[in-house]
Amino acid sequence: MNDVADLRILIWIGPPASSDNIASGTTNLPGEHHPGLLAHASLHRAVVVLVDTSSKNLLDLDAATTNGLTDNSRVEGEVRIIQSDAALVEAIKDGNLLADPEFASNRFKDRLLSRIGFGANAASGDTAAGEVLSTFKDAVRVRGEGLTYLIGVGVASDDAEKAARLANLVTAVYIKKQVEAKVASAVSAGIRSGVALPS
Repeated sequence: MNDVADLRILIWIGPPASSDNIASGTTNLPGEHHPGLLAHASLHRAVVVLVDTSSKNLLDLDAATTNGLTDNSRVEGEVRIIQSDAALVEAIKDGNLLADPEFASNRFKDRLLSRIGFGANAASGDTAAGEVLSTFKDAVRVRGEGLTYLIGVGVASDDAEKAARLANLVTAVYIKKQVEAKVASAVSAGIRSGVALPS
């Protein structure tokens, strides 16, 4: 499908959380307020993605580039793809977050209570993975930057370096999925038309 986004990536590591938020014991992302939700301050780091909405023909690299959608519906669609369960599950696997106490805290607590004879048994694999996904989704913030083709992909974490790494990881998963979709679309179009793909 020719409308899969072509991407140019601009990497930007955001500033630490403000001292006011840290002093109050919570760190809120812009435009959000969750009093008492966090027991301690977390840091937010972000990557900025530029979505190129022009349509490029991979079967004819010399063909003229045509403009794609001119409104924000395209950006909104890309935002939904980035924060989809499929993309975040892949990021969780790539980042080994099932073994990260920050995102799997309930899993580790249940195991500890179970071993000392308290509480329910440790969650099953599917349940634990679902809990980690839920926690990770709460930490990920994806939003379009006003009336532009920019998308901010941010992650909140106790550790600033981890937040930056995970923001890059979520973005990398998204880019990989979009490239795979673009290649699959080009291959399918080439098979239908009998045109050999450029090597």
